[in-house]
Amino acid sequence: HGDTNVAVSIDASKEKWTISKYLASTHITYTNAADSIYNDTLVNWYKMNNIRSARYPGGTPAAIWNWEYPCGKMDCYTLDPQWNGKRTDDKEWMSISEYMDFVDETNIKPLIGVNYKCGIEGNKKHWPYCDLDDSLRRAWRLADYVANTRKHKGAFYYIGNEDEIIASTERWKKHAMTIKKVDPTAKTIFNFNY
Repeated sequence: HGDTNVAVSIDASKEKWTISKYLASTHITYTNAADSIYNDTLVNWYKMNNIRSARYPGGTPAAIWNWEYPCGKMDCYTLDPQWNGKRTDDKEWMSISEYMDFVDETNIKPLIGVNYKCGIEGNKKHWPYCDLDDSLRRAWRLADYVANTRKHKGAFYYIGNEDEIIASTERWKKHAMTIKKVDPTAKTIFNFNY
């Protein structure tokens, strides 16, 4: 078969429908979000470009972070008995309270990662210090903080990140149900890479 040329024209002045008001979103990796970059210039840029959400604390960090006491750097988990106890200077990373302040300043919808396995691997042997009940209580406290303390009901929560959710569907479901008990309007999300 020969090559075929196809011409497509788009009239951007005619809007038919909105795919999603959250289509224009960003990604914030908490370990790379120093206090110095979150200023009026960035807040105004979010508003000017109609950015509607920002994923936090990032992809991989969502699989290993302890939102109540993060270490501030990649590849460390403060509940790990082998953790050396050293945290990065808190001016070099974004805490959940700083993220929620940014949410308030920019008027975006929170999109927050939930650590449901305390590790990246899908097999339980890779997350021995992540008791299910403790993990569910942390998820409950996170949802309560966002929905009730910070008054952001209906927030989005991505539970885990690109992990073997097929091996952990019941655990994932329990976390989603815990969040929904705190805020029935919350949206729970998973992502699975094939």
